[in-house]
Parts: sequence; C-alpha cells; structure tokens
Amino acid sequence: MALPGERYSRIATVYDKAAADQMVPAPQRAAFVRKAEWFRMLAQIGAKKEAAASKKERPDETCPETVCPFAESAPMKGAGQWVGFD
Repeated sequence: MALPGERYSRIATVYDKAAADQMVPAPQRAAFVRKAEWFRMLAQIGAKKEAAASKKERPDETCPETVCPFAESAPMKGAGQWVGFD
C-alpha cells in the first residue's frame, strides 16, 4: 500500500524514537534504525513522485509546447528536397 511521503516520514520518526530508547534491547534498536532508514527512503521517493505529479498537472507557462524555438532561427538546408536524387 502506497502512502504519502509525509506519512512515511512520520513512521521513520517513530522508529528513530524507538531506536533511541535505552530500555529496548540492542538487537531490536538496530532493527528499528534499519526500518527508520527504509521509511526515510520511502518518504524521499514519495516526495519526488508527488512533486513530479504536481508538475505534470501544472505545466510550465514559460515555454509553450506549440512553439519550436529553432524553427525560425535556423531553417534546414535543403528542406523539402530528396537527398541523393537528381
């Protein structure tokens, strides 16, 4: 189940707190550290996916897709002609 990046970050924080608890046995604390790192990574991936999705929804207005910046500045030499045929 995919969760938002913020939720993964909160879960990682909880695992960090559990790993810092001295009452928990050392092997379990080590497992909590690994899980916290894993959830931190998932949070970063989720944040990047959310940023990419919001960028798709809101296209960049500075560069419209219908305009080709090179069309007028450098026309192709021999455009519209067959190359190699006389």
